Amino acid sequence: MYAFTWDKYIAEFIGTFALVLFGSMSVTLYASAGDNLGFLSVAFAHGLTLLILVYSIGPISGCHINPAVTIGAWIARKISSFAGVMYIIFQLLGAALAGVVHAAILPATPGNFGIPTVASNNEPTGLVIEAILTFFLVFTIFGTAMNPKSPPEVAGVAIGLTLALGLIIGGPITGGALNPARWFGPALAANSLGQWWVYIFGPIIGGGLAAFLYSTLFMKKEKD
Repeated sequence: MYAFTWDKYIAEFIGTFALVLFGSMSVTLYASAGDNLGFLSVAFAHGLTLLILVYSIGPISGCHINPAVTIGAWIARKISSFAGVMYIIFQLLGAALAGVVHAAILPATPGNFGIPTVASNNEPTGLVIEAILTFFLVFTIFGTAMNPKSPPEVAGVAIGLTLALGLIIGGPITGGALNPARWFGPALAANSLGQWWVYIFGPIIGGGLAAFLYSTLFMKKEKD
């Protein structure tokens, strides 16, 4: 009989809360500085947070903390439909709380709230960028954390650096969300839900494609 436990869902809630809070706060604190150091601070705040979380909650929930990763895991049949839905619910709840906490302890205007935004309002380009960058993030996750042949100690470093690289490349164009929850939390708190389809469909398309290709081409078939 399947025993229902809350530990992995709570881990996803805490992990998503941390990533969204520290990520959005880093934008508010450092991006406005307008120099390269501030820009790199934002990228590595995201990457270091994810690196730490991979090692701390990875053994509990797999450290998805990203609906695009969870949907990719479901496509690859690494997670059940029920667990996948629960993961996404708790991820969005954690992201929403992070937005509320950000607003309470570090008030900011919507334009400086850490909300990913497409530059020049070019949404089609933003969708493609988010899809491409999330593709490589999920591809790295499958290649390290989900591949039984990969040494487990490398996963956090590889995944964290991939997210940091995604911010460095995508930050000036889309804000480098690579994660619907990363957009959702601060956007909800600031009541600024424009361009929502870029940050929902872009990461899901890119992450889903990466999961499908990696699981189909590079991983051995496993019994359900």
